[in-house]
Amino acid sequence: MTDTNAETRHGGTETLDALQESQRLFLASLDAMQEGFTVQAWDGTILMCNRSAERILRLPPGGFTDRHVHSPGWRVVDGDGAILPRERQPSRVALESGQAQSECVLGLVRRGQPAQWLRMNVAPLFHAGEDRPYAVVQTFTDITDDKKAEDALRQTQERLRAVVENAPLVLFSLDAGGVFTTSEGQGLGALGLKPGQVVGQSLFEMYGDDPVVGPSVHRALAGESVSCVSQLGGRTWESRVGPLRGADGSVQGVIGVSHDVTERHMAEERFRVLFEQSSDAHLLLGESGVVDCNPAAVALLRCADKAVLLSHHPAALSPEFQPDGRRSDEKAREMDGIARRCGHHRFDWTHCRADGVEFPVEVTLTPVTLDGRPVLLSVLHDLTERHRAEEALRRSEDRLRRLQGLMTARGLTLDEKVARLLALGCDFFGLEIGTLAQVEGQQCTFIHAVSPGNSFPVGLTCGTDNTYCSQVVRAAEVKAVGHVGGSDWRDLPAYVATGLEAYLGAPLWVGDVLHGTLCFAGAAPRAEAFAESDKEILRLMAQWIGSDIAREEARRQIESYNIVLEFQMGEVAKANAELEALATTDALTGLRNRRAFGDRLDAEVARAARYGPPLSLLLLDVDHFKQYNDTFGHQGGDAVLRRVADLLLREARETDLVARYGGEEFALILPQTDARGALVVAERIRAAIEGDGWAERPVTASLGSATHGLAAHGFGMDGPALIAEADGALYRAKSAGRNRVIQAGHVAPTLELVA
Repeated sequence: MTDTNAETRHGGTETLDALQESQRLFLASLDAMQEGFTVQAWDGTILMCNRSAERILRLPPGGFTDRHVHSPGWRVVDGDGAILPRERQPSRVALESGQAQSECVLGLVRRGQPAQWLRMNVAPLFHAGEDRPYAVVQTFTDITDDKKAEDALRQTQERLRAVVENAPLVLFSLDAGGVFTTSEGQGLGALGLKPGQVVGQSLFEMYGDDPVVGPSVHRALAGESVSCVSQLGGRTWESRVGPLRGADGSVQGVIGVSHDVTERHMAEERFRVLFEQSSDAHLLLGESGVVDCNPAAVALLRCADKAVLLSHHPAALSPEFQPDGRRSDEKAREMDGIARRCGHHRFDWTHCRADGVEFPVEVTLTPVTLDGRPVLLSVLHDLTERHRAEEALRRSEDRLRRLQGLMTARGLTLDEKVARLLALGCDFFGLEIGTLAQVEGQQCTFIHAVSPGNSFPVGLTCGTDNTYCSQVVRAAEVKAVGHVGGSDWRDLPAYVATGLEAYLGAPLWVGDVLHGTLCFAGAAPRAEAFAESDKEILRLMAQWIGSDIAREEARRQIESYNIVLEFQMGEVAKANAELEALATTDALTGLRNRRAFGDRLDAEVARAARYGPPLSLLLLDVDHFKQYNDTFGHQGGDAVLRRVADLLLREARETDLVARYGGEEFALILPQTDARGALVVAERIRAAIEGDGWAERPVTASLGSATHGLAAHGFGMDGPALIAEADGALYRAKSAGRNRVIQAGHVAPTLELVA
């Protein structure tokens, strides 16, 4: 029994060792595989993988085992790049169907990375006795590079097919006997054929009579590559044919391509017509220089004929250096290079004519293909006139700037402006004489003048017909003559008298009235006629001077109007003051009347109510005045009233208002005066009247005083309320025996104060 157990244990050990060795060999063989190997459970968990799987999928060692194939960040796509649903993925199909999936191509896309393409085989694994797989084995290889190459090849083929199908060309091949073996391309339509239609037919039977096609194919069959241009089907074809050789190098046939260049040839013909007829100079530049030019180029460069230009580069027809200081030959090569790289280049250049005279041109270089060869089309546009116009514009702008600076300068009188303007005009027009003349009837007087030796003195008066100004006045527009002696002006009295050869004059308008002329003249004829810009500048100068004269006259007129207006306004103010005095002054006493008193009282009450300063009011009544009037007459009564008024003005302060309130009553407004102060003033006035030494009989007065804020109405009282308070106090003073002061609000009938 013991021996049996030992044998059993020994046998078990050998079996275990064998299994372990087998597993080791299995794992070693897995790691040695170049293909990726994984075992995937039903739920998508990776149970096992080899090193190649980790390498192919760019995972670290151990980074795949226990990983879920549906982990976030992984997407599976089909061969066209579309998302592959889980139920269509090879591993899921094998698990569901129990069938192996072979040669499956799919892509794995990680976030932010391009797709990785795999070719995969999937086989299901079964437990003994079960028909449903519990896992699948997947083997796969990385075919990303192959997929990219296939895609690139497919795209290339598609592009080539598109070119062949859409380009106006024909691809064909012939056997050794000249029979078509292929014919493709859209260009067949121009010949009334379809792709493949002529396969099996002989080219020599179809086009043998053509003087170009047949001989060219014979040369190709003889082993020569040939380029030719032929006319077939009313179209122009440019063809390239060559021998088609077998493995032994012998000629087995011909392969060729033909392009429909009808439109290009028509365009070249149109170009030829334009080339010859254009007014701009056209030159065609090849490697050796000018290969052709049009008549305009010969004329522009002033060559004897076209032969002089041919084979010369434009740099040879240029000064040694360009205006920027660079050598013409070096810069020309650079300009040619830019045009060839960019397809177009435009720049300014200085050329030399055959007589050595330099002149500016604008050059446009354009690469073109003419008769199958690349050339540069050089178009030269003469800039001489444009440069002259630009220089004239620059001069005009400078003139305008200087003229505007003068006319808008501050602190200059009109005479100073005119003097400077004449000097400026002489500089502008290159003439030595400038005048501003006033024309009245048949007399012309020089108001301002600039001339050598004072030959046209200021103040000189002469007949208008004896001056060139007569022509300007008669035409009422600018007149310009560069050479009087060579014009119809040569018989004018002014030319006979002065001999002045150059003249430029403009009418000077002040408002709608022709005031005179602004003229410039010179003793020598001008080399060139006056330009339109000269006339415009002179016209503008005359307009500005006319406007300044109008403004000066308007200013003087306004000044005279202002003097009259100021005098009239003074008279009005004086009259208004007199009216105001009459409206607010008592005619008998010269005091303010009741209206003025009411206005002032309202203002003072409003001020006291708002800001709180004290305000008092005195009402005064001359005692027994009616008896005085009856006894001594109205003139005697008026004398008393005037004398009382004088006493009140003497005792009042500058800030107080003294007014005649009515009849023998007077009122005093005392701003900034409280109740005690008002009593002091009132008593002083009462005493002054009583003690003034009246001749006929004694005169006394009774006074009532009221202070804002002390009376029954308080601070809220208005002017009438304050008057009522003072009037009540006055009434009590008179009732108490007269010749006394009573203050409103006090119980005591009298208040004797010592002045």
